[in-house]
Amino acid sequence: MDFSLFSDRVKNISPSSRIYNLSGSSRALFLALQDKPFIMIEHTEETAEELYKDILFFRSVLNASRITPRNILFLPEPNGTESCGHRAEVIYNFKEGDSIITSKDALNAKVWSHEELKDNVLQLKAPFEMSRDVLEQKLLNLGYKRVSIVVEHAEFSRRGWLFDIFPSTHESPFRVEFFGDTIDKIRTFDINTQKSVKDAGEFVILPASEPLEGTDIFSMAGDIDYFFPDSIHPPYAFPEGAIMLSRFSFTTAQGGEAEGVDAGLLSMAGCGILHNERKSIYEFSDAIKKISRENRIIIVVSSTGQAERIKDVLMSAPGGGDVVAPVVEKEEISEYKGSISITIGELSSGFFLPGLLILTEKEIFGERPAFRSIKKSKVSEL
Repeated sequence: MDFSLFSDRVKNISPSSRIYNLSGSSRALFLALQDKPFIMIEHTEETAEELYKDILFFRSVLNASRITPRNILFLPEPNGTESCGHRAEVIYNFKEGDSIITSKDALNAKVWSHEELKDNVLQLKAPFEMSRDVLEQKLLNLGYKRVSIVVEHAEFSRRGWLFDIFPSTHESPFRVEFFGDTIDKIRTFDINTQKSVKDAGEFVILPASEPLEGTDIFSMAGDIDYFFPDSIHPPYAFPEGAIMLSRFSFTTAQGGEAEGVDAGLLSMAGCGILHNERKSIYEFSDAIKKISRENRIIIVVSSTGQAERIKDVLMSAPGGGDVVAPVVEKEEISEYKGSISITIGELSSGFFLPGLLILTEKEIFGERPAFRSIKKSKVSEL
């Protein structure tokens, strides 16, 4: 898959300039193509996480992890022990050359410095010498709460020679068994039954609270680029040279020319592919057939079931149909030579570049109602 036309338009951008017409998930493609590390500052945590997932999709398509070992990390906002732990984990794993996706509120909150984490992080393994009193004090210093029964993140219990610990960054809690002042065994255990599950050689315990003083993420960054969306307005303070990534067209609402670069995206409107432009889903097949004469089309769906549904629509449309669209793994999609294909993955929305149309369920079926699941306390399951 050739993105050279797109990347040539938006590379070598001057500091403090703007890139316009980055609609849909094209911002994620732009960031996935970056050679230089960056910090992308989104307006909210939700949009930052969505962008992060979109970037991971395009990195899979581009096989970026095979080309470079550099990571792209998502830094959440401080909101309880789990998010505090994940924030500390991002800093703990951050190394030179890595990039970060975050929100403006997360960026304003102080983070642990590398030096502080090195002094505070706990790495437990068996066998390992450490007194039980020292372990308890270290856990308390990291923001963990002593309880009688461990059911939530950032809790621990002490019963004789046993410590139950639920790290802020792990899916399962751990049971640490002492023999004297030596850690003898480490096992995971089930929250509901409180029974041990399997042996675990070692695990890391990161802070479950924010630092008292801390540092800001900018002080950790070296020579990197900074990007922000048009949804964040001045006078928000960005580092000098930060570049705006705008969804809007190159021409301003006042009709004048804007300073910056146009990404060159095309509009999908009027092509007959959008859900609000069709009377029936089967009209989608005819529109795809016409567009595929001059453009490659990739349809990204969330599940195997949706992939089969799209294949059936394309093949069985009355008066048209017979559009062949095989399901191709996203890691292999760039090497696929056909004009139409379906791949399974997580992508928030599509976009239209000259020669390439990427569609998602959002364009085909419409926006689904957003909802946030209510987190159920594990206490209620006991």
